[in-house]
Amino acid sequence: MKKYRLNSFKARTILLFSGINILLILFVARFSYLFVRELFLSQAEDQLRLSLRVVASELDLSMLDFITEQKNTLADRYYRQTLTRLDSTLQLSNLFLFNAKKQIVQAVKAEDAAASLLIYRPQLQGLKIKETFITAPFKGLDGVWYLWAYQRLNQNYYIGLQESANRLAQVDRLAVRFLWFGLIGVLITFLAGWFIARTINRPVQNLIHFSGKIGKGDFAAQPSQTGLYEISILTDALTKMRDELAERESEKEQLLAQIAHELRNPLGGIELLAGLIRDDLDPDDKNRVYLQKILNEVRGLKTQITEFLNYSRPRPPEISDSDLESVINELRERWNRQFQSGSIDFRCELEAKTIPFDRQHLLQILNNLIANSLAAMNNKNGQILIRSSEQNGKIILQVEDTGQGIPDSDRERVFQPFFTTRNNGVGLGLTICKKLCILNGASIEALSGNEGGTIIRITRDKKFSGN
Repeated sequence: MKKYRLNSFKARTILLFSGINILLILFVARFSYLFVRELFLSQAEDQLRLSLRVVASELDLSMLDFITEQKNTLADRYYRQTLTRLDSTLQLSNLFLFNAKKQIVQAVKAEDAAASLLIYRPQLQGLKIKETFITAPFKGLDGVWYLWAYQRLNQNYYIGLQESANRLAQVDRLAVRFLWFGLIGVLITFLAGWFIARTINRPVQNLIHFSGKIGKGDFAAQPSQTGLYEISILTDALTKMRDELAERESEKEQLLAQIAHELRNPLGGIELLAGLIRDDLDPDDKNRVYLQKILNEVRGLKTQITEFLNYSRPRPPEISDSDLESVINELRERWNRQFQSGSIDFRCELEAKTIPFDRQHLLQILNNLIANSLAAMNNKNGQILIRSSEQNGKIILQVEDTGQGIPDSDRERVFQPFFTTRNNGVGLGLTICKKLCILNGASIEALSGNEGGTIIRITRDKKFSGN
């Protein structure tokens, strides 16, 4: 599973975009719920005030002076009948009459009314005549929401009513819906943020891949096309940089080839003349030794010049499914004398039998790698193993030796031109290998062996892509 760093552009885009929208969604959901709740409570309070005014207008307040502690008096019967009628007509939950001592005079449900008077005693004492007080909504023992409303009739008596607020439960259920809408919105926001980040991140990753190819010297690499204006500008800049680097590389290679060509001609003449002079001397003449040294040095210079030419002007690849066993057998015959004289154990383990590669390029690469391995083992007492395998649609070809190995600090530098750790080396062998690998659509890397030595790994897609 692909992982994303929290400090990556994609992760930050997702987090920032999602975070802002999540806050907005939660704010809108909460604000909508509170707005609907306050709207309902405002309407409920207006309804209660209207009900209290109707009740107060229907009551004969002059009868309040005839209320006594005795039951079934004329005033008692009047208020009981009137309150019952109004409670039924106005469809109220509980209408009741009480005095300044917070004693219930008449009530549809006296028990519930008495409990409310104890809770709101301070507020009731401060009420002025005809002034109304409405409590906050509360949930009763039956699980239903209620509101209490009170109005002072005169100095000694109040009218009160209990009203059901069942619709408040619907508002609370609406809050749950808002929550679900918010969660769905969060999910959609996250997906949208991921999509936007992916839309931007993919061309950025393609540019990183494109610039990596340029850095490896693959000047034939082409960038992926994108419709984003800013990315297109950056792509054009990288393409221009690639073309300029390719032009400079071509100029450098042409200059190197010209120098090598100009040096090769006089060296050939020196070699010819030195050989003729050596052949004219007597076998016992000591000057023959000096002339032989001259010939050896000239041949060494010609070998280096050949490497310069191979580096500067490699032949274009003709990619085909090269038979690895055939290539390795040819190398075995070429190096057989060195293997036998140095007690070198040369082996191969080929799980993958072929690799899409130019055969001559592959032969040259493996030849250079075997030469390096022999030099690392001082041409004696060691093992060279060539193995191939197929993993995840890629062909992996490795050359392993038991030589002195490559220091960690030099592992990335060994493929740079003219870098060498040998006194008589030019430093172009692995550079040429890398260049030929790039031309054949492969990568090459240097690794440390499990028990010392060096592993040079070549990786190539199994899919054939010849010319």
